[in-house]
Amino acid sequence: ESHAVNKIEYRETGEVEEFKYTRERVMKDSTAYIINNILETAVSGGGFAGGASVPGSHVAAKTGTTNFDEATMKAKGLPDYAVNDLWTIAYTSQYTVAVWYGYDKVTSTSFNVNGGGFKEGLVGAVMRNIPKDTKGWTRPSSVVEVAVERETWPAQLPSEYTPSNMITSELFVRGTQPTEVSPRFAKLPDVKNVTTSKGTNSVTISWDFDTPQVLTTSYIQSYFNKSEFGNSKGALANARIDYNNNTLGGVVFAIYKEDSSGALTLVDTTTNNSYTYKGYGDTNLVIKTEYGKFKSNASSGVKVKLSLEEQKFEQIIATLNGSNVTHVNAGAYVERGFKSIYYGTLDITNSAVVSYQVTGYSGILETPTEVENYINSLSSGTYTVTYNIEYLTQKVTKTRSVTIS
Repeated sequence: ESHAVNKIEYRETGEVEEFKYTRERVMKDSTAYIINNILETAVSGGGFAGGASVPGSHVAAKTGTTNFDEATMKAKGLPDYAVNDLWTIAYTSQYTVAVWYGYDKVTSTSFNVNGGGFKEGLVGAVMRNIPKDTKGWTRPSSVVEVAVERETWPAQLPSEYTPSNMITSELFVRGTQPTEVSPRFAKLPDVKNVTTSKGTNSVTISWDFDTPQVLTTSYIQSYFNKSEFGNSKGALANARIDYNNNTLGGVVFAIYKEDSSGALTLVDTTTNNSYTYKGYGDTNLVIKTEYGKFKSNASSGVKVKLSLEEQKFEQIIATLNGSNVTHVNAGAYVERGFKSIYYGTLDITNSAVVSYQVTGYSGILETPTEVENYINSLSSGTYTVTYNIEYLTQKVTKTRSVTIS
């Protein structure tokens, strides 16, 4: 039995009466510390404080309820949400407080529905009026804190590419802490079996790629198909797939051009296992496997050396559809674009890059529809549409005068 009195000394006789008890270790210090940490987290951030939260004090707590058995509920006509007993056991490293709120006798009307608020008010009143514990529990040497990657089970260490928001700290009994590094954000593998095929002023590069197992749908579904994930297996698997597709951006192949100093400039990205590069002369391209959005774990890259024929510079000849001078009523303009664009004898109408500028618009318009919509928003007057045409290294412009009545 616990005693508030440890001993009594009698002045008259000097006799001392001590209340001794035998202390028995019922759990390891590592177990006690980790349980304390879990229950302190329940108070400070887990949403299960039970009224025990005290700012500036280390407080742990465990809430609880006592449910009625089916026979009692039937006999008393109780609803399925009826609860007879509400508990909060709250403690610091120095004090322990247990609060019970409930009924001694069960009747058809005496059951807790909203009693939790009263119980938590009582717990809070008590906990705020005992000395604050500003130090908390001393971590024993048998417990270590280790940074681990979130959403790993069993827990794994983060890789050098794991995003900081995917790393958290957890406690482990010394000797049981994880040693295996999570492969989830490991460096992506390079493409392999690269081949090239020359065309006219172009080279088509093809390759093979083995998707890492941790990114496959079958692996993800298997990973979360564990009893530890309970009824959330499907939702967690879908969340992982969505994260890979939307937050990371899915796997893409990035094509970089390497200059004489070794610096890389992004040329294009593709999700296909081939890419056609148009150019001339000797060129070094580097193919990297990376995510569309998350770039930290991109592969090292595979260099492809290209030797294309020197380009014979031809003149770009562009012919507009319709007249170079157009009169239209307000809101009736239709952008007719080009009848043809030739590079020498090569028809590049569908492959040349065209952008547009219109008098009074400060930026660049990308499509004929944008040009049409903008001009149809203008009041009466005369405006110039400038067509910027690019192909390989050549650039030319064409203009059309538009008068709006």
